[in-house]
Amino acid sequence: MSNGTKVPQNPSLPKLNLTNQQREHIRKAVLTEHNDVQFQLAATKSAKDFTPAVGATLPKGVKAQSLPTPVLTQLPELRDYMYVKMKDQVLIVDGMTNKIVDMFSETQPPS
Repeated sequence: MSNGTKVPQNPSLPKLNLTNQQREHIRKAVLTEHNDVQFQLAATKSAKDFTPAVGATLPKGVKAQSLPTPVLTQLPELRDYMYVKMKDQVLIVDGMTNKIVDMFSETQPPS
């Protein structure tokens, strides 16, 4: 029997408000990681037409990575977030919901 304690059905992390400086730190850290989503793979082929957008859920087959240790050392609040490099964008993803919470260019510093 439940004692009336309601567990939220869709837990999600607090809203993320990255500064451009933080985005740049992440961008530089992940730039050297060779894990861009490749659409040749069977698992990710269906994601080829996916247009990344904040609030969207990652398509099936696209696996988010943990952020690199140097990022987490400087920004420990990001430990529950993951990232995906896709279509020249860095997508910051809520690790619990696979929803995109932030995105920025992989190649251009944020202006």
